[in-house]
Amino acid sequence: MAAGGSTRRGNSAWSSAVSNAQPDRPGSDAGLRVLEWAVFGVMVLLLAGFAGLSAMTEAANPAPTLALTLTTGPAGSVVTASGANFGHAMVQLTWDGSANGMPSVQVGGNGSFSTTFTSPSTAATGPHQVQANGTSTGGSSNGGAKKSGTSLVSASATFTVISLASAPKPTATPAPASTAVPTPTASRTPAPTTAPTASPTAAATPTPKQTSTPAPPTTQTASITANPNSITSGGTTTISGVGMPGSSTVLVFVGSGNFTTTSTGNGTFSLPIDIESATSGPQTVTASSGTISATTVVQVGVGATPSPSPAAAPTSTPVPTPALTPTAAGKPALCAGPARVGAQIVAAGTTMSCGTVDARGANVAVEMRDNSTLYGVEIFNTGTGYGAGIIVNGNGVNIHDCSIHNTGNDGIILNRDGDPNGIKNATITNCLIQDTGQDSIHIKGTNRGDGQAPTQAASMENIRITFTKALRSNSTSGFGFEFQDGQLNCYFANNESDHAFSVVGHTGLQMLNNTVTAPIWGYEVGNMVGSTWDNNLSIGASTGFAFTGDTVNSNINTTYSNNRVSGGSIGFQLSNGQRNTFTNNGFHTAGTWFQNNGNYDASHDVTTGSYAY
Repeated sequence: MAAGGSTRRGNSAWSSAVSNAQPDRPGSDAGLRVLEWAVFGVMVLLLAGFAGLSAMTEAANPAPTLALTLTTGPAGSVVTASGANFGHAMVQLTWDGSANGMPSVQVGGNGSFSTTFTSPSTAATGPHQVQANGTSTGGSSNGGAKKSGTSLVSASATFTVISLASAPKPTATPAPASTAVPTPTASRTPAPTTAPTASPTAAATPTPKQTSTPAPPTTQTASITANPNSITSGGTTTISGVGMPGSSTVLVFVGSGNFTTTSTGNGTFSLPIDIESATSGPQTVTASSGTISATTVVQVGVGATPSPSPAAAPTSTPVPTPALTPTAAGKPALCAGPARVGAQIVAAGTTMSCGTVDARGANVAVEMRDNSTLYGVEIFNTGTGYGAGIIVNGNGVNIHDCSIHNTGNDGIILNRDGDPNGIKNATITNCLIQDTGQDSIHIKGTNRGDGQAPTQAASMENIRITFTKALRSNSTSGFGFEFQDGQLNCYFANNESDHAFSVVGHTGLQMLNNTVTAPIWGYEVGNMVGSTWDNNLSIGASTGFAFTGDTVNSNINTTYSNNRVSGGSIGFQLSNGQRNTFTNNGFHTAGTWFQNNGNYDASHDVTTGSYAY
C-alpha cells in the first residue's frame, strides 16, 4: 500500500489506495449496482404478493352482518334477528352491551343464524344497539395454506324504541295541507314588476293545489275496525285494517299487549287479539306499520265471575254452568279460496288464507315456519303415524279461524324435543279440531315423558291458545289439549274439549275460563309453579282436578280460584305439592272436595270460600 493510505471501506482514501495498488478492473462498479437493483426488485415483488394475498383473504372472508325484521317499535316488541358470515360460531345477542334476557344461538353450517328476542320492557325511547358477538372456530384457506383457530366476530344493528303515545302521530301528516298554503302566492308581489309575470304566477298556482290534494288521501287511507267492538274482559276481537303498506309488518297494540302480523300485497290485514283479563272500559287499539298508523276503540265490559260467599253458595250457584261455557269457542270464520292438494308449507313471513287443504295421505297437511300466518282454511288430514293436521315449526306463528279434520297423530302440534331454543310467541285462536288421532292440540316442550321439573329450563314460551274447541267423541284415548313439559308464561283461555286437558310442566301459566266434559279426569295438573287457574269448569269427570308430579315440590305457589267441578266424586285430588291457594271453588255432587293422596303437604296452603252448589 502507498504511504499515508487509509483502509476504511466506503472511504474515498481507500478507493484511491486500491486504484494505485491494483490495475484497473472495468465494470466492477456496474456489476455491484446490477446486484443491488436485482435485490430491490425481489423485495418489491414479495411485498406485492403479500398485499394481493391479504386482499384475497379479505375477499374470501366477508364481514359478518346483522339484520332485524323490525327496526322501530315500542318496548316489549318481538323482533327476529338474522346474521350472516359468522363462520362456525356460538353467537350471543346483546342489548346496549348487556346480554340480560337476550338469546344465544349456534350458527348454522353456512355461517348464518336466525333468532327471536323481545326488546326490554323498560327500554327508554330512542335508538338502542343490538349486537351479535360470536367466537368463530374452524379453518379458513389462504392461498392454499390451511389456517385454523378461533376469532371474535361481531355485527350490530339499531332498534329504535317508540312510545305508544307517539305512534298515531303520523295521522297528523295532514300538515302537508298547510303546505297547500301557497300563500307563496305572495309571490304575486313580483307580479307588479311586469305584466307578463302575472300569467306565470297564475300557472304556478294550480301546481300547489294539485300537489296538496294527494296529501290528505295518504294520511286517511289507513283505518282499522274491531269485530266485535264490544266484548267482555278476557275476550277476543278481530282487528281488520286497510291502507297499510303492502306486504309489511303491522304492529297492533292494546293496553300492555302487542301483536304482530303481515299485511297483504294491497295493504289489508286481519288479526284476532285477546283483551287482558281484569280490563274494563274503552280500550284504544293502535295498528302501525312504518309511518302509517290508525286507531279504533273497543268497549270492554266486566265478565260475570262467580265469587260467592260460603253462606250464600247454595242459592247463588245452581245455574252457573252455562255462564262458564264459552259460546264463541270453535266457530271459525272460514272463507272461500283455492282447493290445495298435498302437503303445504307456509314459508317464513308469509300468509296462507281461505280455501281448503287436502293432504291426500301425507304425514303432515300444513307446516308453519317463522312469523307465518294461517287463517280461514279448512284442512283434511287422513295421514297415519307421527303426523298432524298442522305442525308449527317456527316462532311468531299465528293460526286463527281454521277447521281441522284429522285422523293422524295430532290435530295441531308444536314440538321441539331436545331443542333448547323451543318455540316462542305462537298464537292459536277460534279454531275447531275434529280429531280421532292422539291429541287435538299437543304442545311438547322437552323429551321427557313424565312432565317437567320446576327447575328445568323452559323451551316453549308465550304460547297463547284461545276460543278453540276440540271434539274427540269418536276416540277413547288421548287428550283434547295436551300442554306438556317445559313451558313458560303461556296463556290458555276460553277453550272447550270433550276430552281431558293435560297441563303439565308450566311456570307462570294463566289458565282461564276453560271447559272440559270428560269421564275420568277433567284437568291433569302437574309440575305447576307460580301459575293462575281461574274460572275453569269440569263437567262429568270422576276427578275434576288431578294433581301429578315428580316430588312434593312439583306443584307450588299457584292460585286456584272460582273453579267448579260438576259431577264426579272428587273435586281436587292433591299430590306432589305444597304452598298453594284455593279460593271460592265450587262443587256440585262431588263427595270429596279435597283429597290428599298422602304425599301432599297442605300445612302451608290457604283454602277459603269452598262451597257446594
